[in-house]
Amino acid sequence: GPGASKTGKYQNPEYFMYHELSYTDMDVVMAKYRLPQPSSRPK
Repeated sequence: GPGASKTGKYQNPEYFMYHELSYTDMDVVMAKYRLPQPSSRPK
């Protein structure tokens, strides 16, 4: 966020531990917990 830095007033280590593929990593980990998508076909 704005003002976040490792040595500044707003020290937020979680902000700096993510990288460009973090979202993809979490997406893969959470995939097994997702509910199946409902079908759009009429019954």
